Amino acid sequence: MTKLIARRPFSYLVNTAVYRKFYLRCIHKEIAKIEEGGVFVNIETTNACNADCLMCPHSKMKRASGTMNEETFRGIVDSAAGSGLKIREFVLSGFGEPIADKNIFERIAYVKSKGPFYVKIFSNASLLTPEKTAKLLASDLDEIVISFNGISKEIYESVMKLPFEKSMDNVLALLEARRLRGPDAQGHSEAKPKIVLSCVRLAGNKAEVAKFNAFWKGKADAILKPIPENWSGSMEQNSPWKYDIKGRLWPCRGMWDTLDFTWDGKTILCCRDYDGRVVIGDIKKEAVKDILARKRAMGIRQLENGDYSDAKICKSCDTMNKNNINWL
Repeated sequence: MTKLIARRPFSYLVNTAVYRKFYLRCIHKEIAKIEEGGVFVNIETTNACNADCLMCPHSKMKRASGTMNEETFRGIVDSAAGSGLKIREFVLSGFGEPIADKNIFERIAYVKSKGPFYVKIFSNASLLTPEKTAKLLASDLDEIVISFNGISKEIYESVMKLPFEKSMDNVLALLEARRLRGPDAQGHSEAKPKIVLSCVRLAGNKAEVAKFNAFWKGKADAILKPIPENWSGSMEQNSPWKYDIKGRLWPCRGMWDTLDFTWDGKTILCCRDYDGRVVIGDIKKEAVKDILARKRAMGIRQLENGDYSDAKICKSCDTMNKNNINWL
C-alpha cells in the first residue's frame, strides 16, 4: 500500500483533509504499539571513521572527534538496563566506524552481561583482522550490518574511498570464520552474529545493485539496499530512488522508540543529526528513562500542534517527507 501511495497521482491523497484525519488515528494506534514494543538505544562509542563515503556527512562534521570513556558508556548501558523499559536493541554505532574503538568488543560483551539484550553494530569491515574477527565472534554480538557500497573495485572505491580487496577479504573471512565456529555454546540454532550486507542506492552504483544482490545472496544472512538520506537537508544525494511526497510534516517513529547518544554522553535528536545540533539530554546529568520521556513529549507536540520549534532541523529532512506514508 505504501509503495502505491508513494506514486503519483496517489501521492496527492496525503494532502486531503480526509487522509489527514485517518492518518492521525493510525499514528496514535501505532504509537501505542511502539511504546509497548520497546526502545532502540544507539550508542556512538566513537565518531572516528576511516572511510569517506559519498553519501555520508562525516566530512562535514564540525563537532569534535573522540571515543567514549568507559564511565559514560557504562552509565548509558546501566541506566537503560535498569530503567524498566523494554530495550529492543543496543546499537553500538553512530557517526563513526565502531571497530576504530579499541574497546568495542569488550563493550559488546558488557552489554550482553547486563541481560539478554540484542546488540548490533554497523561497520565497513575494512579494519577487521584475524584477531579482531575472533574477538568479534567471541563477544556474543547478535548482528553486524556491513556497508559495502559496490561490487566492483572501481565503484566500491569511488563511493567509499577504501581498498576494495581488503574489505572484500575481511567480509569473506568473517563469513568463513563464523561458519567454522558453528552454533554458539548457548545452544542457539544459528551461528552468530547475523551478517547483513548493505548497499546504499546511488546514481554511481545503480548498475551494480543487481550484481550486488546476486553476489551476496546465499553468503550473507540478509541484503539491504537503502535509499540515501539528505541528513536534515544538509546534503543533496545523487540517487535515482527518491520519494516525492510533500505536505504536512508528521513526526518520526524515532520520537517514541529511539535514543541516540554521542561519544561524549549527549543525547541528540536523531541519527541524522550528525553535528549534534539538537541536544535533548545528557547521561551525565539524568537517566535514560527521563530523556526518553522528554523526547516523547516533543513528539506529541509535533503530532498534535505541528510544533517543531525545538526541532527545526526536521523541517528540511527528507524523512519527514516520507513520513506521510511511513506510519501506515
